[in-house]
Amino acid sequence: MHWVDFTGPAWLNSHQQAVIISFMSASISQTGGARLDFFNASYPFATLSADTQTIRLSCLGRDYVFAKRTIQRLSRHRGLFSIGLHIEHTEPSYPQFVVFWASLFFWSSGFQVLKSQLESLGYEIAERKSHNI
Repeated sequence: MHWVDFTGPAWLNSHQQAVIISFMSASISQTGGARLDFFNASYPFATLSADTQTIRLSCLGRDYVFAKRTIQRLSRHRGLFSIGLHIEHTEPSYPQFVVFWASLFFWSSGFQVLKSQLESLGYEIAERKSHNI
């Protein structure tokens, strides 16, 4: 958690200000792999980070920033060996098919951890598997 120098309105007590600071600075980050259309980068060549307003996928020097309003759907995606987060979006200059590989192997817990973290930031992750491309 990051601490921000924040002095809120006088009518907020210190606990309420701390809750606001926590909400404003909540963020997560996880290392994994990525599939961008037909290009695939395995673990550890991608990082997914998120806060309450954006999800950022960094892969081999490129950053793809998805503002919450451009995310149409987040869902679980099963690959041959891995479980990932499929990001359906409206960013026209980004790859159409975007998956962040959160679990190196489908039996590991990486996706569940990521799902819980994203849900704590206010994102909804569909349980239904997305379609393969």
